[in-house]
Amino acid sequence: MTSSSTIHPRSGPSRSSGAVAFAALWSRHPVQTCVSGTNRFRHPVVGEFDLDFEMLHLPGKAGHRLMTYPAAAGSPAEAALRLLHADLSAEAVGVRQRA
Repeated sequence: MTSSSTIHPRSGPSRSSGAVAFAALWSRHPVQTCVSGTNRFRHPVVGEFDLDFEMLHLPGKAGHRLMTYPAAAGSPAEAALRLLHADLSAEAVGVRQRA
């Protein structure tokens, strides 16, 4: 997208973006409640770390939600997740070798 193409969470894409099809799609699907915040995690291997989250309530009556937990590049949370991933990868290799 170029800098002139903007999407505002409440109003949708600007008409100047040229994304008329997307604008039409956006207008047919109302934005549901979005909640955001920070959760603190405590893990025996990586310790304590905080992750921001966003939870989007998906349309429909099923009550489905989509949650994301991004870790900012270079943050302590990213380091904790990388350490956890490495620990789990090493554990998986050990399980495969024992099998």
